[in-house]
Amino acid sequence: MHELAVTQQLLHLALKRADAARVIALSIAIGELSTFSEDAIEFCWGHVARGTACEGATICFSRIAAALTCRDCGHVHDWAGEPAPCPRCGSLRLDVTAGEDLLLESIDVETEPATDG
Repeated sequence: MHELAVTQQLLHLALKRADAARVIALSIAIGELSTFSEDAIEFCWGHVARGTACEGATICFSRIAAALTCRDCGHVHDWAGEPAPCPRCGSLRLDVTAGEDLLLESIDVETEPATDG
């Protein structure tokens, strides 16, 4: 389960950026061609975050659309869900240039209210 290793890395990044503050939520973007499972990440999160400043933090997921770039003409276009030639030049020489990602977009931390001196 590669989600466990990724979730452990997300925890490490969140704790480092939170600087001892309690983490409330993480926003994670997953590419539509990615093999990462939201359910598996949430399951692993519940285990790896236990006993840390991230325990109880929610994870909000969004999707990154897949995009292809033609090697012949450089045209970038959305992936339509199945193999198709470049809509500009008809080439089949295409590279996936977006949609295989997993990105930690933001971390929400609890801030303490200012106290009167």
